[in-house]
Amino acid sequence: MITHIVFSPNGKTLEVASHFHRHLGGTLYDVTLQKDRDRFVFDQVYETAIVFLPVYSQAVPRPMRPFLKALKVKTLILNITYGGISYGNVCLEAKQAIDPRFVLGYSITPVTHAYGTDQVNIDEIRYQSLIKAIQEQRQGDVPIPFRFKNMMAPVFEKARTYHNIKLTIDHDTCTNCHLCQTLCPVDAIDQDLNITKACIRCARCHHICPEDAISMTPSKSLSFYLRHAKKKTDIIVRHVS
Repeated sequence: MITHIVFSPNGKTLEVASHFHRHLGGTLYDVTLQKDRDRFVFDQVYETAIVFLPVYSQAVPRPMRPFLKALKVKTLILNITYGGISYGNVCLEAKQAIDPRFVLGYSITPVTHAYGTDQVNIDEIRYQSLIKAIQEQRQGDVPIPFRFKNMMAPVFEKARTYHNIKLTIDHDTCTNCHLCQTLCPVDAIDQDLNITKACIRCARCHHICPEDAISMTPSKSLSFYLRHAKKKTDIIVRHVS
């Protein structure tokens, strides 16, 4: 039985997970919401688990760090999505957090940036060789190389994210549907529909608000970075031969 585990505030990582789930079957756990992470069963060892994660600030998203450390897996497949600029060293960091017996393979997919407007189509045919390796239950451990990331990435990570993106709820436009509160991955919107310090700036609330009542304002430095940074378009796929 294959276990698919996905954290996907803005849907692109779930799109990749759904493709693998359609081809491989098994059970898909969407642990984007806090309530679903809280009720996940950690007291068993998962024979084959495929973990799908987006990259946040060249790192594993903060809500998933304790989750990965609690996860017990024999054979792991990692599928990482990122905004096309840098995925840092996330694959290796995720593997070290989970500490599986084997890593059968991994993929790294550039997708639409959570703070950007560009549309990136995912070429799902690129996953076919990895899917075949999983179907054939190949044995072995594929090496995940160390990749450099910006030396400042882990420094004041939360404060820097807060500085780079400002989220504001316009209470005059808001119709109090509470969709943002219900679907916030970290329960960072209170009953009065104010954004609390628990926010991870995933921008899910901005993207799902039916009234466009939640604005997203990037800092000047982030705007410059998103406009001028060289983006990658190729999907990386590695697996045991």
